Amino acid sequence: MPVIHSFFADEATESVIFVGVKWLSQNWHQAAFVCVFDNGDISMSDPVVQDGRSFGYLTQFLIVLTCSMPKSYLKQSNFTLSLSVLNITNLDEAFVDTYENLTVCRPGIWPVKRYFLAMCTMVRNMDPFLPEWVEYHAYIGVEHFYIYDNAPYKNSTLRETMKPYIDAGYVTVVPWPHRPSSGKTFLEIQIAHENDCIWRHKHDVDWMIKVDVDEFVQPMNPLKPKIPDYLIDDSTLETLSSIRLDNWFFGRPNRTTFSYKSDSIFERNQYRPGRPTPQNIGRDKNILQLKNVYYFKIHGVKLGGSARSADPYHELRMVHYRMDNPRHRTFDLPDFRTLDTSMVQTWTEAKRHFDQILGRS
Repeated sequence: MPVIHSFFADEATESVIFVGVKWLSQNWHQAAFVCVFDNGDISMSDPVVQDGRSFGYLTQFLIVLTCSMPKSYLKQSNFTLSLSVLNITNLDEAFVDTYENLTVCRPGIWPVKRYFLAMCTMVRNMDPFLPEWVEYHAYIGVEHFYIYDNAPYKNSTLRETMKPYIDAGYVTVVPWPHRPSSGKTFLEIQIAHENDCIWRHKHDVDWMIKVDVDEFVQPMNPLKPKIPDYLIDDSTLETLSSIRLDNWFFGRPNRTTFSYKSDSIFERNQYRPGRPTPQNIGRDKNILQLKNVYYFKIHGVKLGGSARSADPYHELRMVHYRMDNPRHRTFDLPDFRTLDTSMVQTWTEAKRHFDQILGRS
């Protein structure tokens, strides 16, 4: 059977969706799957679309399965089913293999709240980065944040850290304590969370920013100070699957050390190189138009609509504070020689805004 990382009921399409990651040699797109519901109803899955586009080191490929739900299940809070591979070579044995008694949950509230612009990311023990990341992006137009928590549930402090933002309606924390399958890398977990987030929110989020928590989207046109300003009133956007963001590292001269308690990430890192990182070398990130995305992997859409690159000088750029990320201290970084205080100015406004919202003195 395919390795399945998540499955859920999608009431917008009246279907159950399964998301997983596979090796290229696994030809699941040639197989026939069936969902057997606990009331005895049987539903054939839609044809599996092959993911044949290679990205990156130890390439891993995606699989998405969809089965229609019986009408009687649409309002149930949960139900069980079995997912099986249909045996098409031996009619005496109906199924080759089966995942049995899977409990499928529906959204807690339906219809769900719609957002024009949201963000989705995965973290593991990165709590110090998150308040500034959320407050900055909320100030410039992000309405909601889906944060996948890869820490073991019993050890995680993320819900406690994010409680003010959860209570204020900005953040949803999604438990995601998966570990890589045998022979695969951590990329499996990252790719799976990205596509789970995309498929869960195809019908309630128009645009989704996919960046890490040391990466910040910066509007560059003073007449368009919010991210949604670049996503509206443009008919050419209709068929796009993504707007690509050029990476621009920010840091400190001479790699000086810091304390998480000293200033903000913006104030600690006010220098940059003279130009952004070249495109297509694994540093670009994306703002995704979810209705036009089918398969996605970290730095680009694998299957979906066309893409457009934002002008990093006059439209949008991605400011990357990689120097402060404790997981990447050995990362190859450029020389930071050009002073640029523009992010500090925006952060000052964002912090003042959230001081009022959260009642901070």
